[in-house]
Amino acid sequence: MRRKYENKKIVDFFVVLVFVSILHVSINNENLAMKGSAQCTCIVNISSPQNESVFTYPEITISGYAEEECGIVYLDYVHEWENGSDSNSRFIETPISSYEFEFPITLHEGLNSINVSARGACGATGFDEIVIFYYPDIEPPNINIEYPINGSKYWKQRFIVFH
Repeated sequence: MRRKYENKKIVDFFVVLVFVSILHVSINNENLAMKGSAQCTCIVNISSPQNESVFTYPEITISGYAEEECGIVYLDYVHEWENGSDSNSRFIETPISSYEFEFPITLHEGLNSINVSARGACGATGFDEIVIFYYPDIEPPNINIEYPINGSKYWKQRFIVFH
């Protein structure tokens, strides 16, 4: 009986030892994971056009870059305007630490908001946002003819201007 009791104590000791070892490894892995994600920083920068730019034509290109030490794996943008929005995204198959982006958009009259966001392989995310304006040029130019004087004839080699 005493032998059985001693064997049970040894088994209990090993069970506790294994449990403590597993707990220790689990805590260390969790700490490493937390340290790893705390060091990851995802930076997104829209370099063109500048924030609060004004355009008189609707077709423009948004360009910039996203950086993250573990590598960028996902990029998306959202273009919003009054009563509408558009978005697009892409997965980057091979993570790259610095990813340059460029995409065309069609502006809508008034305020346009562009938000570009990225995600790194470690899970870190970042974004940049700009606001730009589109006011189409619909006024005809104001032309004032100063010379020749109204009603006069002007002769120059190949053409005649009657005013």
